[in-house]
Amino acid sequence: MKIYYLALVVSFLFVTCSVKKDEPVMCTEEFRTVSVKFKDSSGNNILVENYKAVIKSSGLQLHSDSDKQENNYIVATDADNEKLSKVGDTILVTANHPVTKALISENYVIKGGVCHIEKVSGPDELSF
Repeated sequence: MKIYYLALVVSFLFVTCSVKKDEPVMCTEEFRTVSVKFKDSSGNNILVENYKAVIKSSGLQLHSDSDKQENNYIVATDADNEKLSKVGDTILVTANHPVTKALISENYVIKGGVCHIEKVSGPDELSF
């Protein structure tokens, strides 16, 4: 009887994990966003200047100063999914401190996917 249940579970996993290319994929309705906050040397949130998020391999700019939600600057969203490779792209984020004009930069790795983007690496906050 245990073998029957084991065979049933294995066959279920095989059927649910194999997706054919011609079959439609069910995606959730969520909209994923990868963003970053900038902090000053005291740990306070700051609004930066000349913000850019650029795919390093192609030079394609994904987002800029105008793409922020309060103190969160957008690195990538599901709207960028088609622009990103499935294995992941390095996105260079750069910005200037509003007073000192110091430049800060960081690399993020973001994967495109069937339905949603996925952050592989990169911090949630950057400090000057």
